[in-house]
Amino acid sequence: MELQLTRSDHKGSDPFDAGSGRSIGLSVEQAIESGDFEVVFTISGTLPSGTQQDGMLAFWLSLDDCLRDYNEKAIVEQALRDKGQDWKAGLKEQGYSMLANKPNFRGLALLFLPFDAARKLRQTIAAVYSDGSKPLPDPLEKILEESRTSVVTSNWLPTGTQAAMASTQVRIFPDGSAVVSKRDLGTAHIPGSMWSWAPDGGEVKGTFVLQPDGTLSWKDHINSGKWNLLPGGKLNITLFEANFILRLEGSRAVQEYPEFPTIAVAYLGKDVQDEEPWQQLLSLPSKTLPVPVPPTYVGMTGYSGTKSGMEVNLNFFSTVNRDPHVVGEDGFSIAKSKEWKEALAQEARYVDRATQKEAVQRVALLLAEHVADEELLTQQIRSELMSLDGRHPDGMDSS
Repeated sequence: MELQLTRSDHKGSDPFDAGSGRSIGLSVEQAIESGDFEVVFTISGTLPSGTQQDGMLAFWLSLDDCLRDYNEKAIVEQALRDKGQDWKAGLKEQGYSMLANKPNFRGLALLFLPFDAARKLRQTIAAVYSDGSKPLPDPLEKILEESRTSVVTSNWLPTGTQAAMASTQVRIFPDGSAVVSKRDLGTAHIPGSMWSWAPDGGEVKGTFVLQPDGTLSWKDHINSGKWNLLPGGKLNITLFEANFILRLEGSRAVQEYPEFPTIAVAYLGKDVQDEEPWQQLLSLPSKTLPVPVPPTYVGMTGYSGTKSGMEVNLNFFSTVNRDPHVVGEDGFSIAKSKEWKEALAQEARYVDRATQKEAVQRVALLLAEHVADEELLTQQIRSELMSLDGRHPDGMDSS
């Protein structure tokens, strides 16, 4: 999934273009039923070089279901009624800030800013846990001045090329502590690199090399195609006259175009290559979150800014449960089924026995059925996002 935050420069054609910038968000509807998990997201994009910046990106780990009371229809209608047709008017009417969250937010908030507390150009990350008793400040960047906030200056958005990316990891532990880490996913290694090509996303059929001169060599066939990097962390390749646009995700690249039912994946190197190590940025002590850690909801929001604007592409977003005793997802339909529980129980008894293969096959079959069900849900979400994009003709792209 890709989330783009861009500032529209065409006045008049956008009903929400009153010099107020752009606000957009991504949220996961189901709660994370685990107290031991991590969230990883990868971003790319550009920051303006001007000193007047007020754009920002936020990651929210919420104790409340923020989507439950979010009424986008009412927000849009209020913005249309507003004299200046300002999107913020609709948010304010519903009690939200420009970053689409409420001042009494409960949970962990990570703010990614292009400036520091002195408003100097310096990429900054701020982390704050709020129990809702003290409201978040307005404007939100004033959180940098509060004693309850942990602040670090670090380049959370790579500069120099739009194809460069950075991953952020938010790790939550059972004792209520949290660690925020990052690693850069540069593109300097790409010229001359070898990639394994799996047309179905699994079985590798061959390898290709991205030559420094912009040509592509398939196996031993020189000049079998071409390649180039695209903004937003994308790799554009032409292989035997077939064009593919791949979304870079560190040591792999996933097909985005053409939109085939089967998604191809390219893996960096002949074998699986280790990622760069994580660099710890922030550490929040135990009992920062309530213990035991309650069900939580995750999401991201962004504001492109009113002055010169910034662009952020969300290239990758995942949540990994580290607790083997829980499923990790509220409403995970397969986990509630009788067949799933029986299959897991049988598989556990068959460890180190010949009949383990049969148990694993049953688990694999249930997982395949679950994936098919989730694919239908994914298509529905994609359709809703496309519909949402059509209601905001302001240059934003959500797909």
